[in-house]
Amino acid sequence: MDESGSVDMMTDFLMKDQLELILADKDDRSSQSIYDPSGGGFKSMTPPLCRYDIPISLDENCKRILNEELMDLKEYHSSIPSGRRNFQVSVQQLWNIVPEKDNPILSK
Repeated sequence: MDESGSVDMMTDFLMKDQLELILADKDDRSSQSIYDPSGGGFKSMTPPLCRYDIPISLDENCKRILNEELMDLKEYHSSIPSGRRNFQVSVQQLWNIVPEKDNPILSK
């Protein structure tokens, strides 16, 4: 929420009539070398292989609810003094609630 580009991207998304879901998998046919500052050398990285784009229509009620949630999130975020905001701590709190390897989708 501290990066205006991220907030702009969410706001722009909610003005569209559909979501484009892009399923990606590892591309076994290509790789790139990137510099790893922690290890002081280069490492190989496999870029995603994007395929199977799926358009999902967003009805007005869904967009209204998502906009309300985004506004609530912005309001909550702005209520926290900037000196107390810590991305790493917040991610760790999220992982404590929903461990990184667990499926976050709750069953009915």
